[in-house]
Amino acid sequence: MRSPFKQKFNAKSPLSQDSITDPISNEQKIKNYYTARKATGRFDDQLGDEQMEKGFANIDNTKRVTRSEYEAKGYDTSGSAGGYGPEDNISFAEPNIFQRFMGSKAESTDLHEKVHQFEVGTTGKTGSSKDEDKKRYGNSSIRKAIKNIPAKSFGGEKTAIDSYMDPQEVAAELVRFKIENKIDPAKIYNKKDLPKLRNKLKKEKAYGMFNIDESYDDKGLLRLMNEVASSDKKQNPGINKHRSV
Repeated sequence: MRSPFKQKFNAKSPLSQDSITDPISNEQKIKNYYTARKATGRFDDQLGDEQMEKGFANIDNTKRVTRSEYEAKGYDTSGSAGGYGPEDNISFAEPNIFQRFMGSKAESTDLHEKVHQFEVGTTGKTGSSKDEDKKRYGNSSIRKAIKNIPAKSFGGEKTAIDSYMDPQEVAAELVRFKIENKIDPAKIYNKKDLPKLRNKLKKEKAYGMFNIDESYDDKGLLRLMNEVASSDKKQNPGINKHRSV
């Protein structure tokens, strides 16, 4: 069974529905966010060299389909509220009744999946099932920056974020969180912001056993909020294989 980007249901939120239609599309929200982020001049390593434009183009070129249409392409959607298949340039955002009861919203899920589309699109290579191309999916500059920020340590040793969450999920949830909470893309967080920030993050969904709040100490969380979309190209990139998320 093929293994796409796949969002699990939110088991922490109260019952909610997409009852109000936002006049601004998710595509435009993401474009507004990254355009403002790049305009600060701090994020050229991840958004410069036409990476941002490639990400936007991939969002535009990805078709949103139904769950059944997505499954017909060979993707496993069990336990998923949404998913993105870069090999076929398709995505779905369709929580089932139980997932909606547990708090998943179709448009929030779609926003999450579109961040995946942007991030993968920055590599400039989608719509291919070749192994060399799929490696590029997992090697975006955005993901490199996330992998460079240590997560909470075990026994005093630096720990890779992979021990808590997939870097691709950190990327998608981070931007979704910022957009839905209307956080200024140019904001630089400091220690005084941490209590309020952590309070908001504690309410977010978990992937597996952890969410962003639980995955980083204070220093790491500040770096995540301030540096993602701003990394040194000389950093060790690492490659994270795509799997269901």
